[in-house]
Amino acid sequence: LLFGAIVLMRMRRIIADNRVAARLRRLADDEGI
Repeated sequence: LLFGAIVLMRMRRIIADNRVAARLRRLADDEGI
């Protein structure tokens, strides 16, 4: 159970990081960097 919770937290963090990276990449594309 504890291992499953750790994996879920890690997956959630990875998904959040991917979302932030995509947002930053979109902002960079809009500014032509």
